[in-house]
Amino acid sequence: MTFTLPQVLVLFCALAAASFGALALLLLRWNHARTELVLYATLALAIAFWLATPLLTPVPIPVSREILGRLVHALSFVLPAVGFLFLLRFLSLPFTAGLRALLAVPLVGTFMALFLPAANPLVGALAVVSVGLVSVGFLIVFSRKENRRRDTALAFVATAFLLAGATLETGSKWTPGPAEYSGIFFGFAFLVFTALLLPTVADEERRLFARATTDALTGLATRSLFLGRAAEELVRAERTRRAAAIVVLGIDGFGALEKEMGRERADEVLLAFGQAIGRSIRGIDLAARRSRDEFLVLLVEADETNAAIAVERIRAAFAGEPGRALTLSAGIAVHGRLDKTLCDALIERAENTLGRARAAGGNRILYEERPAALPA
Repeated sequence: MTFTLPQVLVLFCALAAASFGALALLLLRWNHARTELVLYATLALAIAFWLATPLLTPVPIPVSREILGRLVHALSFVLPAVGFLFLLRFLSLPFTAGLRALLAVPLVGTFMALFLPAANPLVGALAVVSVGLVSVGFLIVFSRKENRRRDTALAFVATAFLLAGATLETGSKWTPGPAEYSGIFFGFAFLVFTALLLPTVADEERRLFARATTDALTGLATRSLFLGRAAEELVRAERTRRAAAIVVLGIDGFGALEKEMGRERADEVLLAFGQAIGRSIRGIDLAARRSRDEFLVLLVEADETNAAIAVERIRAAFAGEPGRALTLSAGIAVHGRLDKTLCDALIERAENTLGRARAAGGNRILYEERPAALPA
């Protein structure tokens, strides 16, 4: 069978759409919570089938040709609606009652296309109306000011290309002699849709990762990320026989300070404290927020002397509130070169040392108390 150039282009779009759909299904195996992956895979595989069907070798059984024709007409209703639902889900936009009413026509049209003959002109006319209503729903969502943010612009542009392709494809059915170019509009519109979504998806993944691993107030690491990294560093320290230190820091009298200043002003103090820690440690070290007013610092390849120097840098970088003399206390626990200490135990030792520093009046740096060596 010989293909013309337009048919080759349509076949290329069909294969690309099927590949993207298969990739989305593979990603779904590792991320079951992403409903938008299901919608995208459905959209891609349905478009691949819709594009490839006219290129199939004609089936000699008339009933089979009729069934294929009805399926293609049904997909002309389903595809724009699924693309619009994908946009709403991907951007976490509300699916209001008005939008549900607009999508009722594609739903009715899908059932009509499945049960009416493929050559029925009513189905084609309703398909044009259906694409128009989905486009109206897109304009309603885009017209809302809160939706037109910079981070959502590419998703809206991508969906606009998809709907434009569906509109051109549906309209081409009503023009004379369009059969040779059938599918090109929608096929390339889907490829543009996918290409424009890739940067948005990458940004979304970065935001999700940052949200899961970064403290919202201070910008430091979360406690769970800190524990994982600290456990890895302690294992490495045991293997290389090098020291590592964990420091627990806190602002002296922060509870009374928060009652006096209020929560918002206290949050500003914690933010300044977190920024001071972030500026003062090395790139190979890691800082995290442990609780409301306590912070953890992992110092790689640092003994007690180096850890104390690092804490002094943090104290110098934190000026506190203007006109207020805020002091810091720190407890340092060192993982020795020959230690076999778990991460939680080392943090507990540093926490106990911080408690001794505060009990002694605060504004001081203390090392953990090592048990006295037994006589030989």
